[in-house]
Amino acid sequence: MWREEHPDFAFEIELVDEEERVCGRIDALKVDGSRVIVVEVKSGHRVSLGHRLQTMMYARLVEKALAGTGRRVEAYLVYRHGVRRIRVNGELLRRYRRRVEAAINHRLPPPPPPDTRYCSTCPWYSRCKELPRTDWDEWLLSIGDYPKDEGCADCIYRSFCRAFRASVGRYPCESEQKPLLPNRELVEAVLKA
Repeated sequence: MWREEHPDFAFEIELVDEEERVCGRIDALKVDGSRVIVVEVKSGHRVSLGHRLQTMMYARLVEKALAGTGRRVEAYLVYRHGVRRIRVNGELLRRYRRRVEAAINHRLPPPPPPDTRYCSTCPWYSRCKELPRTDWDEWLLSIGDYPKDEGCADCIYRSFCRAFRASVGRYPCESEQKPLLPNRELVEAVLKA
């Protein structure tokens, strides 16, 4: 239906960037004077991070292809009940690209997602239960993806930092609550018993 309402767009535009090792298919593209409009059409109702990242990557690829032409690129996500303009966040793209590359090249696959609806479509699905398990905090640390910066590598909270932030809204090192540090004498007494 979206296509019928927008006949001035080109559809299913394939992009390939050998240097970045990225390819994709833009749902709709329109050159309108000095601007180029990139549209990604989704059948769902809500904006997801994955949809935003996909649209940002397409916008970045179009910007790169048009470098030096003076045209600006605008990117939009179109859902059943609305449209959202997507601005490219280079840092967010770099971070998630590094995660994807790590997932491909790491000796272990990443932990399963919290939502397991799509597990059956995963290439690891048949072997998933046989593989060693880790949680997302530990796996992300293993690829050098720290919650804030490299100072997190030696933090006492690193094994649950992201989970804490997800439930409380800030990192544990920023919390006003003081940690219960182990009493060395108590630990030694328990170990001797």
